[in-house]
Amino acid sequence: MEVRAVSTGYIDTTFYNQAEDKYGFRLHDNILANLHHHMFHFKVDLDVLGTSNRYETLDIEAEDVDISEDTGNPGDKYNQIFYTKNLKNTETEAAYKFNFDTPKYHIIHNNAEKTRFGVPKAYRIQMNGMSKQTLKENTRNEATVSWSRYQMAVTKYKHDEFGGSSPYKMFDGRSPIVNFQQYIDYNDTIVDQVS
Repeated sequence: MEVRAVSTGYIDTTFYNQAEDKYGFRLHDNILANLHHHMFHFKVDLDVLGTSNRYETLDIEAEDVDISEDTGNPGDKYNQIFYTKNLKNTETEAAYKFNFDTPKYHIIHNNAEKTRFGVPKAYRIQMNGMSKQTLKENTRNEATVSWSRYQMAVTKYKHDEFGGSSPYKMFDGRSPIVNFQQYIDYNDTIVDQVS
């Protein structure tokens, strides 16, 4: 299963003023195309063989393995990657900010449902084309897009948390109608929670 999003539409322009050169690109005599950032977020209710699910990461690391016994060369090493399971217990732990230096697999699984090999049946969430939000956290209008602080967040399902944003976000920056960060700040337990 794959979901894609593409930005399209008309350029949002303003009247050109030389003092605003650093805020966009001059397109014509009196037209400035404003610098802006397209970001998307999706809300998904994912159930794996029932609603009692878990979110964990498989944290990828590297280690040097001594292979001198096999090669006959003292101190000979081989670089090997391995993973460590990291179960996320609360919403705060499950709020993920991407870091290329700490690669991980994101796994949603039902611990009670296993394959014939004893491995939990799971979905892996694979995120491509991520973008970093450049607004400073908790300043001015940033709260209206607090979902963009994270490349993934896992929260307990609640009927009144139906979206991560609002169509009024451009106008309610000081006191947003929907503040996604609050969903995480409740810090509910998320392990095997049935909604």
